[in-house]
Amino acid sequence: MPFWIKFLKGVGRISQLYLPGNHYDIGTAAKIYARQCSSTVRTLLEAHDGDVTEIIRTAEKAKLNKKQREALRELQMQREDDEEQRLWDEEASRNAQNVKEILAARSMNLDKVAEWKAGEDETQVDELEQRLWDEEASKNSKTIISKLEEMDDRLYRFRIFKEKQKELGNEKLLNVYKE
Repeated sequence: MPFWIKFLKGVGRISQLYLPGNHYDIGTAAKIYARQCSSTVRTLLEAHDGDVTEIIRTAEKAKLNKKQREALRELQMQREDDEEQRLWDEEASRNAQNVKEILAARSMNLDKVAEWKAGEDETQVDELEQRLWDEEASKNSKTIISKLEEMDDRLYRFRIFKEKQKELGNEKLLNVYKE
């Protein structure tokens, strides 16, 4: 018996080798499609006069391997992160607009005080100025408290979502997030 048969006799099956640094993501999947499958898909499309029903039916039955499932999970997480960033950016924009409006209102109030100073005594001017400051402070604190409560609620929901994501994985996660 040749030595290599004795050597291979005890060796089990080895799964497909993935070399380090070979990152698989949706972009990689698109490149593989363009390189290996696009001409076949074109042939099928032309054969079926552009009807994609059979192609989609076949694709829906296909099982995804581990790398493909992971690529889809990464894409979903990126979309969620992008959505969360978009919400934070919108909130920041609204807050900046609120600050501009508050500063404009304060400027108008200071103009009123200046008008009063021209015709009134110092005590009335000080009282008016204090009253305007108090009104503005009350409005500002209510706006800030409201915005903080909104942000706290969104952060709480996002943390729950991330915990469920770790717990359930992305396949079941979309239904949980809608709840």
